[in-house]
Amino acid sequence: MKNLLQQFLEYVQTHQLFSRSNHLLLAVSGGVDSVVLAHLCKSAGYTFSLAHCNFKLRGANSDADEAFVRNLAAQLSVEVCVQHFDTNLTAVNEKISIQEAARKLRYNWFRELIESATHPGQLLLTAHHANDNAETILMQLSKGTGIRGLTGIPAKNEYIRRPLLFASRKHIDQFAVENDVHWREDASNYTDDYTRNHFRLHVIPEIEKVYPSFGQNMMHNVQRFEEAEQLYDYAVHNILKKLLVYKDNEIHIPVAKWIKQPAPAALLFEVLHPLGFSPDLCAEACRLKDSDTGKYVQSGKYRILKNRGWFIISELGNQQDNHFLIEEPVNQVINLPGAQLKITKLTTVPDIRNTDPQVGLLHLDALEFPLLWRKVQPGDYFYPLGMEKKKKISRFLIDQKIPLHQKENIWVLVSGNQIAWVAGLRIDHRFRIKENTQQVLRCELLSEKTRV
Repeated sequence: MKNLLQQFLEYVQTHQLFSRSNHLLLAVSGGVDSVVLAHLCKSAGYTFSLAHCNFKLRGANSDADEAFVRNLAAQLSVEVCVQHFDTNLTAVNEKISIQEAARKLRYNWFRELIESATHPGQLLLTAHHANDNAETILMQLSKGTGIRGLTGIPAKNEYIRRPLLFASRKHIDQFAVENDVHWREDASNYTDDYTRNHFRLHVIPEIEKVYPSFGQNMMHNVQRFEEAEQLYDYAVHNILKKLLVYKDNEIHIPVAKWIKQPAPAALLFEVLHPLGFSPDLCAEACRLKDSDTGKYVQSGKYRILKNRGWFIISELGNQQDNHFLIEEPVNQVINLPGAQLKITKLTTVPDIRNTDPQVGLLHLDALEFPLLWRKVQPGDYFYPLGMEKKKKISRFLIDQKIPLHQKENIWVLVSGNQIAWVAGLRIDHRFRIKENTQQVLRCELLSEKTRV
């Protein structure tokens, strides 16, 4: 059987994690995993230095860990970088857990070290191993995950490399004992204070009672899941390449075509999740297929909008957006490319005679909010004021002798699935002011010269 060093070298080469031209920055806590990683890198002849975080969470023990890592660096004749953190203060200020605060501080500092490195091709190495991977996959499954969650911890991620994912904790401990490697024990690893420890100390040992080869099986599963993910990504890429339409800064998805694809919900998830949509929001977005025009779901920065037979995904606040929402009938001004839309709620009915064509006076109670303000599209129709029959807007524009270059910049106001106003030209007959009208929505299109 190959020893740990041989397996380490093969794993690095097979996964092309790094080469001897790279300078390696090893994240070393003082525990057995990271200390063994340091000894393996030394034995293999790689150029490296150590990085240690003192989170000030365990009093004298934290300082003893730091002293140990400094001594280890001297023993291995390598440089060491040490950073102190007030982890408790960060957790309180940012209202996050101690564990999350430590992780955030650690990786922010590692990134700073990598970005400011004077060594060519510097990479960060962490000592995550096969048991960590198994714990991660079980935690992901318990929380709910897709196929990527089943692949566990990646061996490569930007500047991070994890060259011990092939090794079990048992084999790492065995290497340390056989090679007289000393390390520091962290007592917190044997408490139930953290979710991972609960899986490590209780869940996995119970599984191993039934399936003794659980750890080995999980390593094989990870490989199969990674291969399945490659097939999945290939299929998703090819389907989305044909399905998505990119227009200006928006993504357009034809709903009828999308729903016929295999696993449409998974496809939409792959589009939305990278934009900050949670799994729950992605599921809500799927339900938009049965919604009226103007309904939408949004994440922190993006919105997916149902517009007739299309989903339209755009960045919030994007001034090049061709779709705007009017959430409620309140006085407001919407900035448009080259113009503005001024909305005013009137509680008295104005004189509708000789109304400026740039103004649309609409029966407020007939409108369904949110309203959608968008460019005119092929196939759009409305009932021009004074007419009982519908007319395609394209035909209406011809009748009005609108020049071609102006037709491309016509906006419409949509209520539900109905166009209420062809901006600058005419309102829809169904939204006209009637004898019983008590409230009016006044919409005025302001040009560059008249904008407020």
